[in-house]
Amino acid sequence: MLLFYVNAKDGAIYICEGNKACLKVNTNGFFLKKSIVLSVNDLKPRISGNYYYFPVYTSLKNLMALVVFYKSKRISSDFLYPVLYKIGDELERRRLEFLILDNIGIQVWYLKDAQIYGLVNKVCANFFGREKKEMENKNPAVFFHKKEEADVHIKNNQEVFESKRQTKTKEWITNSKGERRLICVTRTPKLDINDEVEYVICHAEDITVIQKQKELQKSENHIFNLVLRGEDFNKILDNIAFIIEQFDPSIKACIMLLDEETEKLYLASAPNLPDEYNYLLKEEGMSIGPNIGSCGSAAYYKSKIIATDIENDLRWLCLGDIYRIALKHNLRACWSEPIIDSNGEIVGTIANYSDQIGPPSEDAMEIMSWSAGIMAIIIERRKAEDLLYQQKRQLNDILESQQDLVIRFNNETQLTYVNKAYCETFGESKDEITGQLFNPKKIPGAIGSFERVLSGQKIINLETEVYTVNGFKILSWEMYPIFDNKGNIIEGQAVGRDVTKQRLAEKELKKSYNKIYKLSREILKVQEEERRRLAADLHDETSQALTMAKMELQRINARTPINLNHSIQLLQKAINNIRYQITSLRPPFLEGTTLKDAIDDLIYNICYYSDLTVEVNSNGFEVTLPEEIETILYRCIQESLTNIIRHSHATKAQINLKNTSNAVFVSIVDDGVGFDLAAVKNTNKIGLTSMKERVEVLGGELEVFSAYNKGTTISIKIPNKLS
Repeated sequence: MLLFYVNAKDGAIYICEGNKACLKVNTNGFFLKKSIVLSVNDLKPRISGNYYYFPVYTSLKNLMALVVFYKSKRISSDFLYPVLYKIGDELERRRLEFLILDNIGIQVWYLKDAQIYGLVNKVCANFFGREKKEMENKNPAVFFHKKEEADVHIKNNQEVFESKRQTKTKEWITNSKGERRLICVTRTPKLDINDEVEYVICHAEDITVIQKQKELQKSENHIFNLVLRGEDFNKILDNIAFIIEQFDPSIKACIMLLDEETEKLYLASAPNLPDEYNYLLKEEGMSIGPNIGSCGSAAYYKSKIIATDIENDLRWLCLGDIYRIALKHNLRACWSEPIIDSNGEIVGTIANYSDQIGPPSEDAMEIMSWSAGIMAIIIERRKAEDLLYQQKRQLNDILESQQDLVIRFNNETQLTYVNKAYCETFGESKDEITGQLFNPKKIPGAIGSFERVLSGQKIINLETEVYTVNGFKILSWEMYPIFDNKGNIIEGQAVGRDVTKQRLAEKELKKSYNKIYKLSREILKVQEEERRRLAADLHDETSQALTMAKMELQRINARTPINLNHSIQLLQKAINNIRYQITSLRPPFLEGTTLKDAIDDLIYNICYYSDLTVEVNSNGFEVTLPEEIETILYRCIQESLTNIIRHSHATKAQINLKNTSNAVFVSIVDDGVGFDLAAVKNTNKIGLTSMKERVEVLGGELEVFSAYNKGTTISIKIPNKLS
């Protein structure tokens, strides 16, 4: 129970513990006062000597304290009782506040001065492994576990009393478990009306984990920067070992890597282990097995292995010289963790050695696990870089052995790479060309092409004519952008192929083709001339002779009783056949009619001798084409209709005529039985082959589409202007 004492001279109220007035109460809080010895016989209001004693209750009628007034001070009951209740409620509130502080997760305490603690909460007491009463009203040196830490703490306390401002400090303080923890202490002074510090409220938070994470992140960034800068691999490993040892100076780090050929672990980095011990690990290595030291066992089981006492650990006894040298240099404990890549395969181990027998701290194990994770990333990256280097070498060897010309260029049209073939073609060395601006004379029009490539376009079949050390060349270039792994264009590549021989051969072939083309056209002309001559002969001689013979038979038949009608009919049939052949040999449009009229006449004659119905869709096809084109089209339509009548068993056919600015299109469609295209191609039918050849002579195309019971379509396209 507490006592409140009111001094008549200054009107202050004192909180008392037992019979000692300890703390002065005002609007600003608590601070230490010298003890005042009181004598209290009971809890009823009474007068004793020069003092009035009054019990203090809360609004819930709970007795909280006694208030002591100097009797010379005149106090009315109207003033006294509300004050007593107010004091009781305030004291209850403060008691509840401190009860709450006892149950929060951070340390809270009051400072009476720089060297004396006031009240402390349970968390604060538990951190030091003390009872609250062992810390309250005590100097930190009494309950701190290390004097140097207490000295720093008191110095920081003194600063807030002197500055009268809130301060924040980070202090390493050893807890009840012997662990050094980084504590962030916030000290907030409470000032009286004279701006003097009455007391300081302190609270502290353990930021060891946060600080460790920051330091690990900083260390991780440092290591990755070394990797990105391309530092020596062994130097990177040494840096990792130093980082491990910085977090715990009592240990010595060791990194071992797996040799895939021997399947043994060999030393990669151990900057602070004895040279004699390192020599054995580097030269002899360590096998992987269930009971082969800490590292060999960790690699075998793919899990942490802790040897708290190397001298008596069965896994170490079998290591021979390694075991002996370890003890010789006072290596007493070792814990190891495997380095495992993303595929779950062992690539090495990390071990920490201590000169003290016993298990590692949680911090040491955490740092080792972090190191193993970093090492796994670095080793995988190194393997990937080695593989990439090998692939680049292979690619370079391939490019250098190519007969094609290969160059690479950047945004400024500087050549970043040229292969051997390019250098030999233009009689320059790599050193002369690489890094220089591209000479546009080497590839006329290349600069514009380079810009298009670097904007993301691909260019194919860019042909250039240049003069090289070996004379005139025709080069065909293919250019395309090169991207990084983020999809950004980093440079362009151009591959040039010498097509000089090919292009010259094509020119010769074209000349030969032109000769054949001219010859074919001459042949067609000769054929048509021969057809005309034959048609004229049939008309002028054979047809007229048959007509005269028919007329003679008719006169004889009129004069004699012999019936010659059958002979006359046969002769008429021969005359009709001759006329049909004349029409076939000599198209009507050659006599002044149009192609459309000639086709109509052809259809009339064919329909006259068959049951086929033919429809013509000309879409205003009223144009005059070169005679050669009209003749070929007429012959193709004539051949197609003849084939329909002979083979398709069709009842309907359709002829479509269309003329554009560049070509004339003709299609002949029937509803006949159709045929197997592959089978017809294999039999090499003369009719279709002749039609195709005639069309191709004029630079046209003829295609046939047919299937069983689906009819047949013949499609013809011929340029309407002959070259």
